[in-house]
Amino acid sequence: MSRQRIYALRAYDMVISQKNGGGPDELKFRTLCMKTPSLIQQSGLAQTVVFLRSRDKEMGKIFVDCLEYVLNGHRDQGERLQRRVIGESSLGEYLILTRQAAEAAAWLRRFAQTELEKPKPGDSE
Repeated sequence: MSRQRIYALRAYDMVISQKNGGGPDELKFRTLCMKTPSLIQQSGLAQTVVFLRSRDKEMGKIFVDCLEYVLNGHRDQGERLQRRVIGESSLGEYLILTRQAAEAAAWLRRFAQTELEKPKPGDSE
């Protein structure tokens, strides 16, 4: 099975697991899904992961956990991803991981667009 197909299957699982009928957590998760691919491109993976985990402690942790699951199949181990990008990877490994994380985040965004509640006018995304 190709890496893209694995990412797609795992991303779909993560988005569906966050779907809760339009509650505030679903909107927060959708917002993170929509913004993360561009954050990775603009700021790099290390800054993005640290930003996500610090911005909204609960949802940021959940989202980074989801990203780690899509990338590597490890559930509830977002701190593992953070350790890898901050100190455990060589430059070459970091660049590869950044590209793969951007691909994984793009799959999360695609499924969030189709499966999660869209914000109502006046809500911010």
